[in-house]
Amino acid sequence: MGTTLDSIRKAADAAYGSYDIDLETKNGKPVAGKTVRLLNALRISADKRKTLGDLKKNMGAEDADQSAVLQEMILLVAEDPKKGQMLLDAVGDDLAMLVQIVKEYGEATQMGEASASRD
Repeated sequence: MGTTLDSIRKAADAAYGSYDIDLETKNGKPVAGKTVRLLNALRISADKRKTLGDLKKNMGAEDADQSAVLQEMILLVAEDPKKGQMLLDAVGDDLAMLVQIVKEYGEATQMGEASASRD
């Protein structure tokens, strides 16, 4: 029995979905066009995945500018860089919020746990 590419896409979306942040709500509902979608690391290019891994390693360095590294991580996984920048503009230099965003993104997308290959 076979399957369709559409059903595989739906399964991948369910298993490796994005982490969405609503920048603005009205009456408790998201405002159209004001949602930032942070893509699962498995859904970005290999080059971006490598850069993301490098950024994660650099977070522990003594001289690392944590705010800058977290901001770069967010922009890297943002589906739309302009919306990613809107999120960063809204957060500013609030390190606690940047940490929370990346923490929740990691939990929601299981960042660093999934592997595209089987050992």
